[in-house]
Amino acid sequence: MKNYICKSLAFCLVTAFLLSCDDNSTATEPEFAEMKELFLSVNGQGKTDCSSGNVNVRLTGDESTGKLGITMTSVDLEGGIELDFQYSGHKLIRGSEKTITTSYVGVNSEGVPDSPGMAYLTSTTNNKILQGEAPAMMFAGFWIGEPSRIKDHPLVLCPHVLIPRDAIDTNGMPITCGGSDGEKMSEGLRDYLGTESGEGLGACYKTLDGTRLLAPMAVQ
Repeated sequence: MKNYICKSLAFCLVTAFLLSCDDNSTATEPEFAEMKELFLSVNGQGKTDCSSGNVNVRLTGDESTGKLGITMTSVDLEGGIELDFQYSGHKLIRGSEKTITTSYVGVNSEGVPDSPGMAYLTSTTNNKILQGEAPAMMFAGFWIGEPSRIKDHPLVLCPHVLIPRDAIDTNGMPITCGGSDGEKMSEGLRDYLGTESGEGLGACYKTLDGTRLLAPMAVQ
């Protein structure tokens, strides 16, 4: 998704993004939230692994219309700067369900646009992923695109989660992949990125065959 894949808040900023702390807000300034994305991808050896990154999320528009503009920009926390990689799309609001649909185009090491993709995420909560003492409002779904770390650039579909950057597990620890193989993955995250047995990583799927026909097949 990103070149490195292959890609607290004071007051109610995160809540404003996910729950709209001001239902009557029509401000022209974008709402802002600090988030963290965790996802499966395919590495240079053609194997599934788990990665994470930080994004700054901005929303524009009037929530009462049911559709907001959204951008999610990758950020280097150590350097304190936003990076060039950016998602762009919409956040849809239908009752209590909130859905994020975005697209992006990655850039390779030569600076050439490469590795296009999309993400589809819906709002949810998990009792093992907390913000303070309550379940964090988060998004879970998938990304589909061409992972940049593998030479043949297959089109793949992989699980993807978006959580508040300050989310913690029930032991007060940050939510993490626990390594690229997921061996020490946070328990709540396993529901989305792990296997049903609770051991190892879930699957990414190659979606097209050699003739570009739809033929989903798990990446081994």
